[in-house]
Amino acid sequence: MNKTPYFSLQVLLRDFSKALGSKSRSAKDIDNACLKFDVSPFKFNELKNDLIKEDISKIVNMPFANHIYDQYENLEKIYINHHG
Repeated sequence: MNKTPYFSLQVLLRDFSKALGSKSRSAKDIDNACLKFDVSPFKFNELKNDLIKEDISKIVNMPFANHIYDQYENLEKIYINHHG
């Protein structure tokens, strides 16, 4: 669980993927990650890839999925710099 007043990156990713409608396939994995204070960077990158690139590329195409992935990473950087 979160012990800070800020959302963890896992929660940010879960909410972002919900907004995209891409949460369903990896729902259990991301929900489990949100219950932990920290997650392995390797697991987190795997979740990002599954929830954004893989799911979006199946709906639209890979260039668009890459664009959305890049925008999420920008959002992550802004969030970390603002709250870090």
